[in-house]
Amino acid sequence: MWALFFNRIPLANVFLTRFPNPIGSWLVASKLCKSLAEKANSPAMQRLAQRLKDNARFVVASADALFVTMFFSAARMVS
Repeated sequence: MWALFFNRIPLANVFLTRFPNPIGSWLVASKLCKSLAEKANSPAMQRLAQRLKDNARFVVASADALFVTMFFSAARMVS
């Protein structure tokens, strides 16, 4: 999670995909980024908040892509 907070997206990608439940990890990370972004109350914090919101969108897109990959992989195994 700290990699997301420090805007180290490639590193966050490596760590979050290594968890036993990567989709859940991505979604929790997204929620944390959004929650922290809502707490911004100064101009400097607003810039940080925008980065956190961008990271949250990236995280959700990554979770979605992983879900689609897993779905089609399972579908190929069944057929």
